[in-house]
Amino acid sequence: MPYEMHRIFCTPAGDLDADCQTFLATLSTFDEDHAMKRGVLLVAVLLPAQFPDKRAYQGTIHQHIADCRYCVQIIEET
Repeated sequence: MPYEMHRIFCTPAGDLDADCQTFLATLSTFDEDHAMKRGVLLVAVLLPAQFPDKRAYQGTIHQHIADCRYCVQIIEET
């Protein structure tokens, strides 16, 4: 069955890798339990959580956001 794919860009701040892993696990479970039955697949697009300086890649980040149907930002308390 061909799937209608929806990209979801997620970029966690700081050391929120555990939260990002929870997001990926939840997305996978949702795909299996609900989306795939309807011919839909939610696909995560990620940047590594421990990326030292994202400013050099800002153009790529903006393009990922523009190409995605959804954008999730995980922000830590600072």
